[in-house]
Amino acid sequence: MVRQIIVKNKHDASRTLVYKIDKKLSGKDCQKIGRMLVNPVTQEFEVDKFTGSKKSKWFAEIGFLPGVTDNAATTAQESISDLLKIKFKDGEKVYTSQIIFKKKKLEEISANPLIQTVTIKRRQKIPKVKLSGKTKVIKVNLEISDKKLQALGKSGIKGRGPLALDLNELKAIRAYFRKERRQATDIELEAIAQTWSEHCQHKIFREFFQKYIKAATKKINKKFCVSVFEDNSGAIKFDKNWLVTHKVETHNSPSALDPFGGAITGIVGVNRDALGFGLGAKPIINTYGFCFGEPFDKRLLYRDQQLSQPMLLSRQIFSGVVKGVNSGGNCSGIPTPQGFVYYDDSFRGKPLVFVGTVGLIPKKYLSKKAKPNDYIVMIGGRVGLDGIHGATFSSEGLITAPAVCPVR
Repeated sequence: MVRQIIVKNKHDASRTLVYKIDKKLSGKDCQKIGRMLVNPVTQEFEVDKFTGSKKSKWFAEIGFLPGVTDNAATTAQESISDLLKIKFKDGEKVYTSQIIFKKKKLEEISANPLIQTVTIKRRQKIPKVKLSGKTKVIKVNLEISDKKLQALGKSGIKGRGPLALDLNELKAIRAYFRKERRQATDIELEAIAQTWSEHCQHKIFREFFQKYIKAATKKINKKFCVSVFEDNSGAIKFDKNWLVTHKVETHNSPSALDPFGGAITGIVGVNRDALGFGLGAKPIINTYGFCFGEPFDKRLLYRDQQLSQPMLLSRQIFSGVVKGVNSGGNCSGIPTPQGFVYYDDSFRGKPLVFVGTVGLIPKKYLSKKAKPNDYIVMIGGRVGLDGIHGATFSSEGLITAPAVCPVR
């Protein structure tokens, strides 16, 4: 039996958050869960019913697609287990969605089709993730013409999405598997495509980096530069006992596809790089730099000439990126006091999202060395399927096509 806890603001019932609990629970248990999930000052909850606003005739439910990470649901499930001293069995799970109530028909919903689903009706089936049967490894034939190899690099394996591998790269991969005397698998090709992408490998930027950044830095060779191009972050001297670390990275392509997810992954990534410097620097502030298209640009643009891959609106990208950096930075206790925002139409298709972290570490904790039999510890939540082809997208040229009509 599926129980639903509907959380809404006391002074604004137009948006509600729904927790769908796919587990047999009593009404008393649901009341306990509802009281745990709300802030009683500003929120209230209902169980198994949607009242919404009396003036609202239309509403839409926005949920996550199967395989997409639902952090709020995961946290709620853990909290429910702790609260009721129960365990969730296989097949039992918590899901979240948002319901938006409107007086008029819903013509425009701020949802990301890459990771979300929108349903405009009274009830929605729970978006359970069902993996039927055994997973199948696909063998990919690379002994094909140059024309077909180029098509494979563009459209991917069975049209899944671009590998972003050019002809020379695919020929190099083919030569390797010829030596191995076997065909490549889809998993192997996808892994190579990701690691050779512009997002991970920086194939274009690397040439400029080696000549104009790395070489110039080493030539200047300032004595206050204690660690450069060696550890997770760079470090300079602060005083005789302390070092200041700083790491900045971009998350442009991921933020274009999933603004919140791309931005939060970027900011927690540089938080991690501070923690990973030496024996562990303490993150003290975050920095940011955002370049967006004009926020009130309502043109519908597409990533392809066939108008089958819609791009997000500027305000969706802006809102998602800001929320992502806030959640990964301020909400985790690391303030974000420094940064800039720049608007220009050239960033309409793909934003620039810079994120950075400044840390402090005692100089005596600078040195580290991995030794045989040391343990590797992975910390963090499970990763969903929403990141597939996010890295390879960064290597693709973006040709935007306008829609026939602008958004009203």
